[in-house]
Amino acid sequence: MNSIFSISFFCIGLFSFSLVWAAENNVVHVKPGELRAALAKAKNGSTLIVEAGTYYGQFRVNHSVTILGQDAIFDGNGRGTVLTLNAPEITIRNLRLVNSGLDLEGPDSCIYATSKAVSATISNNVLNECTFGLWIDQSNGSRITDNQIKGKLEVLSHEKGNGIHLFDSTDLLVQGNHVSYTRDGLYVSATEQSLIDSNIFEYTRYGIHYMFSYSNRLTNNMSRHNRSGYALMESHHLHVVGNTASDNLEHGLLFRDAEDSVIEDNILLNNGEGLFFFSSADNVIRRNIVRGNAVGAKVWAGSHRNLAESNLFVGNKRQIFYVSTRDLHWGLEPGETDDERMATLLKLGDGRGNFWGDYLGWDQDADGVGDRPYRVDSLASNLAYRFPAVRFLMRSPVMELLSHLQERMPVLQVPTLIDRRPLMNLEGQ
Repeated sequence: MNSIFSISFFCIGLFSFSLVWAAENNVVHVKPGELRAALAKAKNGSTLIVEAGTYYGQFRVNHSVTILGQDAIFDGNGRGTVLTLNAPEITIRNLRLVNSGLDLEGPDSCIYATSKAVSATISNNVLNECTFGLWIDQSNGSRITDNQIKGKLEVLSHEKGNGIHLFDSTDLLVQGNHVSYTRDGLYVSATEQSLIDSNIFEYTRYGIHYMFSYSNRLTNNMSRHNRSGYALMESHHLHVVGNTASDNLEHGLLFRDAEDSVIEDNILLNNGEGLFFFSSADNVIRRNIVRGNAVGAKVWAGSHRNLAESNLFVGNKRQIFYVSTRDLHWGLEPGETDDERMATLLKLGDGRGNFWGDYLGWDQDADGVGDRPYRVDSLASNLAYRFPAVRFLMRSPVMELLSHLQERMPVLQVPTLIDRRPLMNLEGQ
């Protein structure tokens, strides 16, 4: 009998301790139909554990709380924004959010963070069938990690919002997310000092779309089956490293008015154009693999003073499409240019050119660099493109003679891209 009473008192004590612990730590369990009231009563520091079920409507978080889902679905019923964050240090985890409204100007979203929602943590959520998946608006310090975001499948691309939309924010982390079937997978506007790392973007217009953003790092992302993989527009001081763009319809990596950025160790595979340059200058582009694209690189309109070295161009149907009124030289050494800014950029490199799968020259001094510059649209290259069997004669005296004749007959030449120090091999590639 004494043991029974002892157990009973122990259980009562444990239950009482649990209640006290829960009260002290502001832990509240929420069932369907109770969420709106729970949010209104919540205190800063509270944890709301949202239990299994469907929660219909639009909800607003005005306190610094943690919301943890347990098989909970927030359903916007096709109207407005499902969940609005309007306080600092809010944490949203393990929720499923669906069915926002259709208003692009709203903006109707699964999750919308106002300027008050600084240092938000949004992690391990599933966002489906929303016009915008997640919108961060003038809010700093947020952490957006490991979310699954899928847009409205039946809506045309121009009527969709972006999977993750960042506007006028600083010090953001966007990591480990998987975004598909939205307009842009990730749209980055006027955002600085942020890291975009290890995300997957597919079946969008642009996997990642930068506009007027500075000093960001873009690392280890995968962008595939989009119209374009990565679009860097009107942005400066980006560090784009270790990303992959594959099987994109138009571009793998697009530069438009992008400056003072480092683009290195990326893989651009089986795209329409591996690299596209338009009016972009003062960038460092090195150690990228450009393979199997319809065009390896398209260089257009004012894209000069770029240090391009140790890149691999191989297996592309056309290596370079170049449009300008004068030759563009890659593979220079500091003493080979009078341009002060370009000479400064060259000091960051090692005086190497690039590896070209269709280079036809020799390396008689065995220094690893071709004895003759690689010239895009040379007579030999054109013959190789038009008549693939010519590749069997790549090192033959006939091809050497044709190349020398072209060098001595400028009338046959057009402005083109010239690599002054083409590599004969590229170790590790």
